[in-house]
Amino acid sequence: MILQDKVEILLNKTLQLLTLAALLISTPSFGDLPSARELSAEPPSRAVLLLSRALGIGEAGAEEVYRESIILHLGSIGGGKSHLEFLSGAIDRLIGLLSNEDITVRNRAESLLEALITESSKNLATQEQVRRGRIFNILKRLRGWLVEVGDNALAEHSAKRLMVLMDGYLPPSIYGEEIVFEDDEETLTEMVDVPADPGEISILLGIITRGFSDKSSEVKISSLKMAANLGSVVVEAARGQFGTQPRKKSEFVLSAVSRLIKDNNPEIRYNAVRAAGEIGGMDNASELVNLLEDREEAVRNAAVVALEKISGADFGYEPERWRGWLQEVQ
Repeated sequence: MILQDKVEILLNKTLQLLTLAALLISTPSFGDLPSARELSAEPPSRAVLLLSRALGIGEAGAEEVYRESIILHLGSIGGGKSHLEFLSGAIDRLIGLLSNEDITVRNRAESLLEALITESSKNLATQEQVRRGRIFNILKRLRGWLVEVGDNALAEHSAKRLMVLMDGYLPPSIYGEEIVFEDDEETLTEMVDVPADPGEISILLGIITRGFSDKSSEVKISSLKMAANLGSVVVEAARGQFGTQPRKKSEFVLSAVSRLIKDNNPEIRYNAVRAAGEIGGMDNASELVNLLEDREEAVRNAAVVALEKISGADFGYEPERWRGWLQEVQ
């Protein structure tokens, strides 16, 4: 009986390999790969197969189209399940390519998985529960695979680097021992009205604070956008509503926003002003009034919008009227 079971398992595995080989043989080469947008019209499994095959044989432009496809599907992950299916399949295929004997292929696969991690982290600040839930599950799936391939001699270095990158965005404790990938849209939809829990808020604030400590202007801007997405949750966390750790992190975020409002980089100033308006509170009101006279029009416009959100008043671009309002409310 045991021998029969082993034979059946072997036959099943052989059949799976033959099926995969047939798919690979029957899959045409595009020559010039279609764009990510064009590929999004394909069934997810076919799009992933075509991209992974093109990447594996070094087809021109494959890595760039693959990267664009990942970003496109991450951007729409809150919608239909096809986006989730594409990303799930992409993770499985790219993990497999980490063990490829060709170091160029391994490096390309690692680069794409790095892009998936980085782009996923940018989307974690969303207040859409379905979207955030799916991104968490995507990262859980990837983490599980990285642990699995960590013992492979060819893949281990890439796996370690990617896990270090993931841990920079999310603490390992959130993944748990069991890797669960929930792709049931009905189950995820039920999460829409559930408020973010303290653990998630602490994680997101941690990502933002690390971004503010980075030397790169682009990273700081990304963190400011994430802070703006969290909005009033930052102030609530600073008041201790979600516990000690979120409070400390949110205080750092508020301090960083106040500092970056005065930054020499106009793009950083603009995004800091937007974040201040979305977060709310009076901490930055005085500086926002000063920015009504900023040399950059975009910053002036953002300052007006921020002040209107904070105050509920509408004094337009008149600094003196806003200063009068400040004197009344302080």
